[in-house]
Amino acid sequence: MDYPTTPALADRYTALIKTQWDHIHNPQSTTGLFDGMEEGASFFDGSWIILDEKHTRLFNHMFSNNNSTNHTYIDKVDKAKARNSEVKYIDLNYSEKEYKEWVNQWKVRTASSDEVVERIILKIKGASGGKKIDTLNLATKGIYVGKFKIDGVEFPVAIYSEKSTISNLKKVQVAEISDLEKEENRKHLRIEETNIKYLILAFYEDNNPVPSLLIQVEKFGIDLIEKTKVLWLNELKVLKRIVRSPTYMLPLRNNEYRGYSSGYRKPTSATYGCTRYNKNYDCDKNEVYGDKPHHGVDLKAEIGDSCFAVADGVVTFVGNINGYGKCIAILCDLKNKFTDKEEKLYTFYAHLSRITVKHKQKVEKGDFIGEAGVTGAEFLLSRPNEIHLHFEIIERWWPKGFTDRKDPENYINILKPKN
Repeated sequence: MDYPTTPALADRYTALIKTQWDHIHNPQSTTGLFDGMEEGASFFDGSWIILDEKHTRLFNHMFSNNNSTNHTYIDKVDKAKARNSEVKYIDLNYSEKEYKEWVNQWKVRTASSDEVVERIILKIKGASGGKKIDTLNLATKGIYVGKFKIDGVEFPVAIYSEKSTISNLKKVQVAEISDLEKEENRKHLRIEETNIKYLILAFYEDNNPVPSLLIQVEKFGIDLIEKTKVLWLNELKVLKRIVRSPTYMLPLRNNEYRGYSSGYRKPTSATYGCTRYNKNYDCDKNEVYGDKPHHGVDLKAEIGDSCFAVADGVVTFVGNINGYGKCIAILCDLKNKFTDKEEKLYTFYAHLSRITVKHKQKVEKGDFIGEAGVTGAEFLLSRPNEIHLHFEIIERWWPKGFTDRKDPENYINILKPKN
């Protein structure tokens, strides 16, 4: 559940928090309170109301039909354009009684939505702090659905335009995320989000209490609760400086095991010691790589994805190694999640396409150090679904087998595979 993080938010959520408390300790007292609300609008999803109730109903409806697993409106747009290129919009199929007339005023636009989404984002990103954002010429009550990629993560996006010409938006730029709660900034930009489903960026013109432009972005799970907001505020340059990736997102923005299942070989491992969570990926001693079980972890990535330092340290190796390609080693102090003790270890990144640090350079946790690639494993170019960052934690340099290596999961968080 979301609780107020600043005094400015406290008054807005006092009633909600009491309701949450009552529901936990006396569920019968709140029975029926949320009847008729669409899926996604309950207090279990974070803040009950996003901006106001009618907007919340619109957002929930769009999220249900425009997310990473349900592309209802994108599919409708594609079909409509295939039948008739002159079709300009798709009606919403919102059927709830509450605010039905208001919600159904909005139309999903068909005209190159992906391109429109990108143009809007680039105009916001390109504006200087405190200056006006370039005029946006859109459709009144128009919704543009598409996808936008940041650091290898493809976000389903819906952008809402309240009117046809939006010309008086001021670019808010702050030093810290918490500064967005200051009243002078909230007059122009408000950031609100449900606990696990979506983020809303609401842009206001001067002296207008109704947002002229809204951006809705899908979030990717409770394990990465802060990820979406940080990524988007960085991308739009709302933050004056890049906020370093939270610890649980290192060495990538999104640590998830990469599995292998294509080709003529039996599937092999992405995990340390060749143990895969799914039994179909077990790696026995005599499989594929003979007596060379996996010394590190393979994390899902695309060519060009940003890689980050896991901890403060010193770069001790930059170069090419046979089978590893372009790689980096950093000597640093890492805290073991299970013993809570710091250990002096090497973090090792392999198959990089680009390296942005130098030998003996000092780095801080979260610093950008390079980009993922396929060097040393170029055969992966024909298997794009198997491209990964190979990551190891090493006790002694140069390592000899498992005696000099550690299980990375003892030091970093990795999402379990979904299969």
